[in-house]
Amino acid sequence: MIKCGIAKCTTEEFEKIDKRDYIRFKKNKYEYDVFVEDKKEFKEKYKIEAIDKPRIEDIMIMYVKGDR
Repeated sequence: MIKCGIAKCTTEEFEKIDKRDYIRFKKNKYEYDVFVEDKKEFKEKYKIEAIDKPRIEDIMIMYVKGDR
């Protein structure tokens, strides 16, 4: 089972996230994509509902274009 996910966050939500709770992030025009190790734990802790199951392409983009 895949535990990782990509959360879609507003700027306000992103600023509340502890840096230890995500692997990488990417700032978009209107939101942040946040690559997390365990989407269930992340959803429970931060109450962010929009967490997608990542495709391999999404993971590669997070590592190439994302920030730490």
